[in-house]
Amino acid sequence: MNCMSLEELQIYYLMLGRYYCEIYEGLLAKNYYQLSYDITTKLHLVDPLLLLSLAQYYTLSNDAFKAIDCTHEALHEFKRYYSMKYIIDCELLLCYQYIKQGLVSKAHPLLKQLANKLNHSDPYNQYLTLYHLYGHYYLALNDNQSAEKMYLEPTLNHQLSHNILLALIELYYQSSQSSKLTELLSYLVKQRHKSPQFYFIKYQYYYYF
Repeated sequence: MNCMSLEELQIYYLMLGRYYCEIYEGLLAKNYYQLSYDITTKLHLVDPLLLLSLAQYYTLSNDAFKAIDCTHEALHEFKRYYSMKYIIDCELLLCYQYIKQGLVSKAHPLLKQLANKLNHSDPYNQYLTLYHLYGHYYLALNDNQSAEKMYLEPTLNHQLSHNILLALIELYYQSSQSSKLTELLSYLVKQRHKSPQFYFIKYQYYYYF
């Protein structure tokens, strides 16, 4: 690291933050993001990827104000460079934040706009995340049937992701659909998942296994 410039060090700390965020080491992720942010401030830089990473971190840590603020900043910067992949990532994250905060009236038009965009071109498989968010949206409206349909739609052509699994398990648990919950958990055991999320699921729903 002694041979790195400050610009290179800023990117290095950002990548470390993203890595630790992916493996659910929140404190380490936060520390590296802060180091990266301190350098961008010192050099008067604007790094939209850092802003998006911070938004994702604040979303996971339930800091709604900072999450939405960072997402808007990142979205503004990505639009300046026409970075469509990251623009859509920001808009998807905003939808999630609005739904989580109960602002479904704000989420709905953005969801429709994203559906139109991704229906025409989806090179990064972002439509999977959109289905997931539509599931959350219908769940917020207490429409369990539509929520389940949205969660299950991507599984017709793709393997169940951890996010979808968690959403379905929570839906079946909250709506007292014990047979579906037990069936899904049995499927999980057969798949021999080794991820941290799987052990979290086993801890939370152990009496259904």
